[in-house]
Amino acid sequence: MTYLQHHSGESPLSQSFFEVYRNVYQPYPNAPFENPAQIQYLFSNQHDFFVRGKAVTAIIPDILRISGLYHPLLTYHGKKAAYFGFWETVDDLKLNQQVFSELRAWAKSEGAEIVVGPINFSTFGSYRIRVNGTPFDDVFIGEPFSPPYYDEILQQLGFSCSESYSTIVVKEDPKLLPYFEALRESLLLEDVTIASLPPIEWKKSAQEFYELTVDIFRDNPGYSQISFDDFLRQVVDPLSRIMCPYTSIVASRTSGEKVGYVVSMPNYGSLRLPSSSLSFDEHYPKLHKKMLVGKTVGVMPEFRGRKLQFLMTADVGVRALKGGYYSEIAMALMRDGNHSAKTKPPFTSDVRQYRLYSVEL
Repeated sequence: MTYLQHHSGESPLSQSFFEVYRNVYQPYPNAPFENPAQIQYLFSNQHDFFVRGKAVTAIIPDILRISGLYHPLLTYHGKKAAYFGFWETVDDLKLNQQVFSELRAWAKSEGAEIVVGPINFSTFGSYRIRVNGTPFDDVFIGEPFSPPYYDEILQQLGFSCSESYSTIVVKEDPKLLPYFEALRESLLLEDVTIASLPPIEWKKSAQEFYELTVDIFRDNPGYSQISFDDFLRQVVDPLSRIMCPYTSIVASRTSGEKVGYVVSMPNYGSLRLPSSSLSFDEHYPKLHKKMLVGKTVGVMPEFRGRKLQFLMTADVGVRALKGGYYSEIAMALMRDGNHSAKTKPPFTSDVRQYRLYSVEL
């Protein structure tokens, strides 16, 4: 039996594609809500991926779904790459062996040398799998969430962990504010200023932030560039509704050129609402426990050696705690080994871990 079907972007995904997700996550009431409209857009020919890219999908109703994605510009550590994404499955190794065997054969026939995932089209969207902790933790927006058996299935399929990531959660501690204040004071730079980044400025300067984001993240493993229109649709507009105006910041040279930024938000997970329905103004006051999530942190490469990323982390920490806006802080989804991951404060009480996988063809 053949499971994979070519998807040209001309017709929408069937409802059974989304029913798999609902079935797999039925035991987990805190699982993130999917956004079917956004996913339908990504799989449509309105998405510029389909100008040169190709996709296949497999849907086994209520049991498994997956997509294979190939674009001639996709590379991973110098190898031509195909992605697998939107993978959701019940705990059935044999069925996954059949489907992934087809996907690997398809990827190889397209010229890929390696399969990487899960990545839902690009690293601007959802990617990675969470591999530790309880599946009943509150999940922050953009955090990978998966049943506990996913890691084992992928390893049994021959995939290995190619990148690992962490979220560092710092619980309430009276020593935390003095720590961030001292760290910030020790790292101040004469030629860099840090200012608040309210949503209106985030949207108004979207083109600048797009260009800055490309410069910051272009060398990350698995990175693939998206258009400015997609950056607006997938990043700027959604974040503008939910970002925290008190603790999001932008770093600039004295000339005004932007060199780094942090977009932060509350952890809305306890509200159990779709991210598309959330807004900071309405929902921040409803949070009983206020945890700040430093979701997107980026610094121009030339400033990493000058510890600007540490300075920005400390500045956000001071704003969050001194202003009384938050009692806990999560530094989210940092790739292990990069500069941001070295900002771990001495009060860490929880580390959530995630992985990205690959297999050579």
